[in-house]
This record gives sequence, C-alpha cells and structure tokens, in this order.
Amino acid sequence: MRNRERGHRPSIHDEQRRVVRNLHGDFETGAVVSPLNFRFAANDVKYAADVTNCKVLIVDEALSSKIEPIAKGLDYVKQFICVGAEVPPFMKLYSEIAEKGDPSDVLADTGDDDMAS
Repeated sequence: MRNRERGHRPSIHDEQRRVVRNLHGDFETGAVVSPLNFRFAANDVKYAADVTNCKVLIVDEALSSKIEPIAKGLDYVKQFICVGAEVPPFMKLYSEIAEKGDPSDVLADTGDDDMAS
C-alpha cells in the first residue's frame, strides 16, 4: 500500500467493515470467496458464477439489477442474497438473514486437502 508507514491506522468505513466481518466469517467456515466487481456487466457476472459454480450469490444493491436477467441460467445457485434496501423479488434481504443469525464463533473442521485450509 502506498504511503503507509509503521503505526498508520487506516480507517474502515461502514461498508468495508461489513465486508471484512463477512469475509472473516466465510474463511472461518472454510468457504471460498470470489469477489465480483460492481462494474461487471451481466455476462461478466454469469461467467464468474459459472467458473466458480457458486451455491450462494451475495451482491450489493447496485449489482442486483444485473443479476435479474441471468438468474434463471444460474441453476447451481441455491440462494440469491442482496445487501441494500431495494431487493428484487427473487432475492433474500441480507439484513433479515443477519438478524436471524447466531453471533457465536463458527468452527469448522478442515483437512489438508480442503480448498480453504
């Protein structure tokens, strides 16, 4: 990172804190995370989803409109989750899922041959 010196404490804004918290939870469970660029066109999102064969697709409100036209072709995706206020009808609202969640630590046994170990 540019212009960083020992002792620097960069601030993390609300949006980024949520991302960091979620990534930590994903890694703790052994999940593999494939970030998507919000500038992706629908066909780019479809390509990334096809390559990863993802089971859950969590997107920001800004990307949800690009998911709608390709959602039916993503038959391996079991859950579509949207972060934001405007949620398409086929997606679940992230905040509702988070409210129902258990805040305790998640521990998952992994082996040497597991992708995320």
